[in-house]
Amino acid sequence: MEGNHQFESQSEARSNLPPATLAFSRIGRVPLWRMFGPKVSGAMIPGTRRSLLALRDITEAHTLQQALERRNRELEVLHTIAAVLSRSTDLTSMLNLVLDVVVEITGKSRGTISLIDEGQQMLLIRVHKGIAASQARLAEGLKLGEGFGGRVAKTGKPLFIRDVGQDSRLTRRAVLDDGLRALACVPLVSSGKVLGVMSIFTIEAREFSLEEQHLLLSIGNEIGTAVERAQHLERARDRAREASNLMLVTQEMASSLELQTVLDRTLAVMCMQVWADQGGICLFDETRGELVTKSLWGEETVAPGTVWKLGHGVAGWVAMHQLPILCDDVATDPRVDLSLAPGLGYHSMIAVPLMATDKLLGVVVVASRRIGAFAKSHLRLLSAYAAQASTALEKALLHQQVKDVASSLTESMCKLAASEDRFRALIEHSSDSILVLTAGGEITYASPSTSRITGYASGELVGLRAFESIDPEDRDQATALFDEVVQETGRVKETELRARNKEGRRAWIELTATNLLDNPSVQGVIVNWRDISGRKRAERERERLIAILEATPDVVAICDLNGRLLYANTAGRRALRLAEGDDLSNRTITELVQDETRNRITHEIMPSVIRDGRWTGEITSLGLDGQEISTLVVAQAHRAPNGGVQFLSAIARDITELTRVRNVLQAAAEEWRTTFDGITEGILLLDTERRVLRCNLAMQAFLGLPFQEILGRHCCDLVCGASNREKDCTALRAIETKRKETTILQNANQWFAITVYPLENHEHVLSGIVHIMSDITAQKKQQEALRKSEAKVRELAAASVRAQEEERQWVADEVHDRIAQTLVAVHQQLQALGAAVPNDPLTQRLVNRALELQQQAIHETRNIMRDLYSPTLQQYGLVTVIQEELHQLSEDTGFQTGIDADCPVRPPKHVEGVLYRIFHEALLNVRKHGAGTKMVAVSVKQEHDEISIVVQDDGPGFDVEGVRQSRRFGGLVSMRRRAEILGGTFEVTSNVGQGTRVRVSVPAQHGQTPEPDG
Repeated sequence: MEGNHQFESQSEARSNLPPATLAFSRIGRVPLWRMFGPKVSGAMIPGTRRSLLALRDITEAHTLQQALERRNRELEVLHTIAAVLSRSTDLTSMLNLVLDVVVEITGKSRGTISLIDEGQQMLLIRVHKGIAASQARLAEGLKLGEGFGGRVAKTGKPLFIRDVGQDSRLTRRAVLDDGLRALACVPLVSSGKVLGVMSIFTIEAREFSLEEQHLLLSIGNEIGTAVERAQHLERARDRAREASNLMLVTQEMASSLELQTVLDRTLAVMCMQVWADQGGICLFDETRGELVTKSLWGEETVAPGTVWKLGHGVAGWVAMHQLPILCDDVATDPRVDLSLAPGLGYHSMIAVPLMATDKLLGVVVVASRRIGAFAKSHLRLLSAYAAQASTALEKALLHQQVKDVASSLTESMCKLAASEDRFRALIEHSSDSILVLTAGGEITYASPSTSRITGYASGELVGLRAFESIDPEDRDQATALFDEVVQETGRVKETELRARNKEGRRAWIELTATNLLDNPSVQGVIVNWRDISGRKRAERERERLIAILEATPDVVAICDLNGRLLYANTAGRRALRLAEGDDLSNRTITELVQDETRNRITHEIMPSVIRDGRWTGEITSLGLDGQEISTLVVAQAHRAPNGGVQFLSAIARDITELTRVRNVLQAAAEEWRTTFDGITEGILLLDTERRVLRCNLAMQAFLGLPFQEILGRHCCDLVCGASNREKDCTALRAIETKRKETTILQNANQWFAITVYPLENHEHVLSGIVHIMSDITAQKKQQEALRKSEAKVRELAAASVRAQEEERQWVADEVHDRIAQTLVAVHQQLQALGAAVPNDPLTQRLVNRALELQQQAIHETRNIMRDLYSPTLQQYGLVTVIQEELHQLSEDTGFQTGIDADCPVRPPKHVEGVLYRIFHEALLNVRKHGAGTKMVAVSVKQEHDEISIVVQDDGPGFDVEGVRQSRRFGGLVSMRRRAEILGGTFEVTSNVGQGTRVRVSVPAQHGQTPEPDG
């Protein structure tokens, strides 16, 4: 047993017990340490034969480790799911792929994915795996709130059921027949909205772990986001298809003015677009207030001419309310009274009104024998078709009315009275307004229907000028048209203008002017006009849709099954090299493309689209400049109700630049990874929480850990230890200071330089951290070796200086003891000689001259002794000797001198000697070359283990660079060498006329005795 301790008392033993402690007898048969292993702490209880065993609970650490592993597995699964979801934009294909992956990952053999039908408020199975199609159909159509899936779809809360056979909420027993037992049903959620459910089954009853539940919920959220994105894409394609079809339908309906032809074509197009079983168009008879069946399509369960009363049946309800209607099942729709109009065996119906401004023209009805066969999108599509059909129907009715009016006018030549009555009745009940104008533009007749547009009673308009109700912006156009019509009998002109009613409201009108001034029965210009504001709005909407197609940079083209072009937008014409006015009717798409592309279209794309309904891929071709162009193409087949393909459409986008950028980014990323991993310094890329996002190979080698064990960990856990996370973290300092931070870190015998850079975005907000770690162990060792070498050099230099000073002192002593004493003896002998021959003038002169020379020799000898060794320096220190020499300089030259001394600790003798020699040499230079000098200042400072002397004068100065080039600077070189021997520096600053400044600085070497006073 490890860690045995002996306590002095039982109370001390109890007070030192860890939280989990076992007491056991030493005489027990089974030692407990064998049960728990050697890694426990034990202690003896005094006064007893019992021992204590302490156990440590590591459950929490183990739980955290398991949670981390589960999270990593979950992220891997979600990454796989996301990759699968991004492979296809087709909803069904995407769901099939992702269900296969989910079943494979979870190890469950069966599953379904169902989406919510918003119109029917039920779940429809889109894909299934491991479940027979017959069983899937039996579970189809769950209402929201019904069964397991319906509950999840309605509440948005998942269900995890151990055995569905034992659950009372089971509503479809078919799942039991297929051997299904345990169920995991999770919602597919995106932006807070439930789009469907995913159900995973097992054939044995079992519980789903919390890890499995969390994983399936995360997968459900990923699928929900992808489903919403795919549904948005499908809706965008549907709108583009609707706009294209709407344009074709408009062209088809506008190709004829015959009423029955317009009705038959309109009905056929609308029924085929929604795959209806039967359809009909009823025109509204204003006189009788009834709907009359005028056109039928499909199964004829009613006869042409059948009359429907207002409010009776679906058509009667729409005519009464002038609103469109969608019935999933007319038998249960409360809005439809089938007792007044039977449903004739049909269930689903759509009926939309045909309106001219606010006037009802008729009703279009389409029907299917299936319940819920139509959706809201079908209702919207038929409403758009109805708006276009109303315009064509108006024109056809107007054409028919004009024909009737012309026929009536012809017949009136024979039977004036009868025709006049018929004409007046027709005019009074016409939906169009009719005016009769004089050649001057005055109104002589206005039909009763004119009041609906102008707001004036017909009698109020007689006598007024017709152009006064025309919008001022279009009045000139109306006047010019009228003048043109008046000039030629029988002339007919049509135009569209804006008019204002009595209240000033502006509306678009379509008018036809016919010159019947020479007709004695009329004697005027007939003007037929109608309010076309609704049609104009519909046309503007159509033009807006077309403008979107024309403005898009993507190529949009439509062709038939033979490749003959039916439509191409501006980008398509440009890509196919077609001019703006080129006729497309005789051009095929294959003749407009290159050979390689033509072969792919003929042998691959068109067969695939016709067979599968859709093709998506990339096409590479050569542009006009010979460069390759990459194009992403989505081709779609548009089928008739019978399943046959009617026409093909394609959308193409130039992705050359995208492909180039993608390749460049991939190459740059690869180059960056190679460079990043090739850097010898260890690099960590951290997030704003100082956790590792990425590291290079060098850092992995420094830490001795693989990348998987480094990812996500805190930088302090890896570099400086968890205990210093907030105290000594260099990354934290960089975050706080918002600038680069550096530090040196020692680990055993290794040294590392740490450099941290904070990264900010364009808003100066911290976005990440770069952490660089360099091994500077070799550099540190070199620095240490250099330091020791420099110390050795300084030691040798100091010894050399000390030896020089000792030698100088010996020479000075020798000069004093020998030469100086000899000169003194000579002086005495000369004095004696002078005294011996006092009366010899010549001898006296020679003796006196000899005495002068002898005195000069003694003076020079003393100077040499002082230069070699200064007793004052040895006895009183550097500052005192500097003061004496400055005083002597002032007496000898009259210069003003001063000293600023701050040297509390006296340096070693050899340092003082070197500083004194340099100072003395500088003062000698002032004496020799300082003509005109007035002031000499000296500063002696001791700071930060250094002592410096500055000698500055205001003398003539000199050109330092010039003196250096002329090599006349022996004294300066000697001074510099003296300073460098002690590891110091020497500087000379001077300019002509600006004085000279000499500064010397050497290491002070602490620990010496203080300077003596005085």
